[in-house]
Amino acid sequence: MGIEQKKNYVIHYHNQTKHYPNRFASAPGFLEWDTQPNPFRFYRGAEKIGLPFRKDVKEIPYLNIYKNKINPTKDFNLQNLGIFLEYALGLSAWKSIPGATWSLRINPSSGNLHPTEGYLVLPDLPDLKSGIYHYSPYLHSLERRALLTSSLKEKLFEFFQGEGFVVGLSSIYWRESWKYGERAYRYCHLDLGHALACIRMSANLLGWNVTCLNQFSHEDVDEILGLRQMQQIPAEIEEGDILCLVHHSKDFHSFDSFSYEILEEFRKLDFSGVPNQLSGEHVDWEIINIVASNCKKDRTASTPQVSPDYPPMKDYPKNSSSAHIIIKGRRSALAMDGETSITKDQFLSMLDKTLPRSDAIPFDLELCEPKIHLVLFVHRVEGLDQGVYIFVRNPDDFKLLRTKLNPEYSWGQVEEDFPLYQLAKADVRSVAAAISCGQAIAGDSAFSLAMLANFEKSVHVDPTCYPVLYWESGIIGQVLYLEAEAHGVRSTGIGCFFDDPVHEYIGLKDNSFQSMYHFTVGGAVDDVRLQTLRPYHHLK
Repeated sequence: MGIEQKKNYVIHYHNQTKHYPNRFASAPGFLEWDTQPNPFRFYRGAEKIGLPFRKDVKEIPYLNIYKNKINPTKDFNLQNLGIFLEYALGLSAWKSIPGATWSLRINPSSGNLHPTEGYLVLPDLPDLKSGIYHYSPYLHSLERRALLTSSLKEKLFEFFQGEGFVVGLSSIYWRESWKYGERAYRYCHLDLGHALACIRMSANLLGWNVTCLNQFSHEDVDEILGLRQMQQIPAEIEEGDILCLVHHSKDFHSFDSFSYEILEEFRKLDFSGVPNQLSGEHVDWEIINIVASNCKKDRTASTPQVSPDYPPMKDYPKNSSSAHIIIKGRRSALAMDGETSITKDQFLSMLDKTLPRSDAIPFDLELCEPKIHLVLFVHRVEGLDQGVYIFVRNPDDFKLLRTKLNPEYSWGQVEEDFPLYQLAKADVRSVAAAISCGQAIAGDSAFSLAMLANFEKSVHVDPTCYPVLYWESGIIGQVLYLEAEAHGVRSTGIGCFFDDPVHEYIGLKDNSFQSMYHFTVGGAVDDVRLQTLRPYHHLK
């Protein structure tokens, strides 16, 4: 299928799955709780290697999450691998009310359904043989799917330049479509973006670097992770999305040194383990299968990204918050109190962490050129007027945004050398709630926002960029989650919003920019019925 046909179908999917006040995207009319997918994948028959937990008491300051080359570089061994996965993809807590208990994870998920799976391609490490492993967050263990041959180990060692390993992420669309129907493709890739940010931040706490290996095709990823070499239930197909190299050297740039002939050796590996069935019955959402097939990328040359040149990051909050505590303490707010405000400094600091600096975590992944901007609905920020603002994360889009948005907007810059602009003064609390599917949480917060993607520069040119827009949005969302915790408030992602009414409100008349994800930050109302349990109490 040609690029033009793929583009037309991807745009068709995006338009078809939009919510409107009088028509929501197709989804199950009610939830069949008996068929709710298991949020945990296990491989029956695969050898399991238990991972150690972080035991040392030395805490790393929260702001060190974002700073490269500042944390001591740790060795690649089983102990540090366990810490890395614990703070990247592990469990953060269990919640319980009478009659129900459920787990929470470091990487957030729409509806807590967790379509993202993690895999590792490891060289020989102390106490661990080289191989391909699936990470089980429930058991905090590795499930060995295959051992590497001597020839493959030698070639990978050369590629890793001595030390390093690969993390692979995949998606199971059924986990989200069970609840959200045809819109599930969107949510799966938002979740994957959150997971990418978590991986990058956890690696940084160990002094490790992470680089997206964006030259591989989707088929390559499937082959390397062993997803093509296992029997899968058609309705529960798991598809490989991306590989990332975890390494010591910030200057690693041998992206194309990976010989594709090595893929033949991956195909010959003897994979073990049978994936567990997630549900007894399924509903087929063909539209998801079609858009997924149209978004599969082919092999490309590696394309290291050059990020805009921004001033140094703002060192706020100036306190001794622990990075590890903030990461494990992240929670999604269920409701906002409609009263809590934040200061202008806090607001600017939160936005500042989302700027795609080439030397700052997590945007140094070299995933893609930044294409997401933030349309902000400011309700309770001391020192700022209520109203609509825009945070322009890529200055190359500034002129196009001014051309496309409401011509009556003022575009007053809030601070010199900071890309935040006031568009209009107004009480937008009811507007923010209304366009977020009538959810009060978007208006009762200190501020909420819509993540606006440059479709003209991405999907119109290369439709396989479509899921990457969600990845970038999820990465931004994860930064805002942690920033809210660090500033003593709470936040949550909002996947339900009225797409075109958002665009109409800000004056967009075509699909050159599209809203991908909503988010809100403020004072949370806690549910006193909930009891919190330790993340791995079930293993004791």
